[in-house]
Amino acid sequence: MTANSVESFLERCKSAIDAQNGPNALLLLEYALPYIRRALPKEEDFSSFAQIKQDAVSAYHRHFPDSPKVRALTATRQAQLKKRCLEDIDRQLPEWWEKFFRDAARSDFLTGRTANERKWVPDFDFFLQPKSFTRVLEGFYHKSNRSTPNSVIASIQHEQNQRLNR
Repeated sequence: MTANSVESFLERCKSAIDAQNGPNALLLLEYALPYIRRALPKEEDFSSFAQIKQDAVSAYHRHFPDSPKVRALTATRQAQLKKRCLEDIDRQLPEWWEKFFRDAARSDFLTGRTANERKWVPDFDFFLQPKSFTRVLEGFYHKSNRSTPNSVIASIQHEQNQRLNR
């Protein structure tokens, strides 16, 4: 499935939804999802990674201005970012990283707004580590979200559902 055919398919889905033909649109989505997944970048064909790197770093700087700045995207950092992107196809979308860092910035702990003797704030590498990354996704660092896991995932899914319902 080429990028043009993915675009064509998405346009047909949008038309079906706009025509209030929801069940048919859902059937189309179910049928095409495997094709769409195959059309998205894989590790060996990850041409959009340059844009993802830029988007992720920009979102980090925007939401964590007091944290250490990313001055160089080392091979290690790029490898970690690529691993996080390949774990879930949604992470290959620029808005995903914006929401990820925006949600993380709501944490008093991660932004240094809590009292800690070392004046610790997370750096970019902290967010890319598998354990830290998962904890951010699950809302571990948010006092109010400890009982509500997957806060980032839930907010992203909510926004995607709103777009589909338009």
